[in-house]
Amino acid sequence: MFKKLILSPWTALLTLSLVIGLRVADPSFIESVRLRYFDTLVTSQPTTLLNIYAANIDEAALDKYGQWPLDRSVYASLVKDLYARGAGLVVLNVMMSETDRQGGDTKLAKAMAEAPVILISVPSQKTKNTPRNPGSAVINSEYLDRIITYPGIIANVPMLEEAAAGIGTINTLPEIDGVNRRLPLVVSVGGKLYPSLAMEVLRVAADDTTFQVKLSELGIDKMRIKKLPQDWDGTYVSTSK
Repeated sequence: MFKKLILSPWTALLTLSLVIGLRVADPSFIESVRLRYFDTLVTSQPTTLLNIYAANIDEAALDKYGQWPLDRSVYASLVKDLYARGAGLVVLNVMMSETDRQGGDTKLAKAMAEAPVILISVPSQKTKNTPRNPGSAVINSEYLDRIITYPGIIANVPMLEEAAAGIGTINTLPEIDGVNRRLPLVVSVGGKLYPSLAMEVLRVAADDTTFQVKLSELGIDKMRIKKLPQDWDGTYVSTSK
């Protein structure tokens, strides 16, 4: 009797309906399981050695230079030191939207004029300061509304915004478990496109003035930095060719 029940077409139909129902409803625990499986796939990959290094502001740095935020003249010295040690391109992942209380903005801007430095901006509910935009070439601009859009963007103080070699956004898209696994390669603010920090690093490294975006009814189809040898795909960039 049990065997007949298992082999019954009604059992198969019921099972199929249940599976389809779960996929359509996509309850949170199913999505959590899927995300954990994705994490396992990522962490199980062999370690890749890259020539990218991070200089962290830790407790030892605070003991040496004082409380946070640091005098921006410290960043100026850090930039010079990194290039003296053979750095190819320096990225300061520090938001500087207010004038430095210690008066270090001029020293940092001078250091950035002598060597390329990329700064960050943060998409927000309103705009603060005047954000720089590298410009973009858009194919199928009628689908611009498919891009992740923010009401405003927080930029750095004008002196630093103008001195920077590039500005990249650092917003993320947390999953239901609070883990950041994704970030948009480009966002829209006020009808203008702003590249992510990763895209901006590639643009500046390639010495290109713009980036290219191809849109479709599903959103971003492809992205490209013309001067950088790459695969024509919006998910990753390859310099192996």
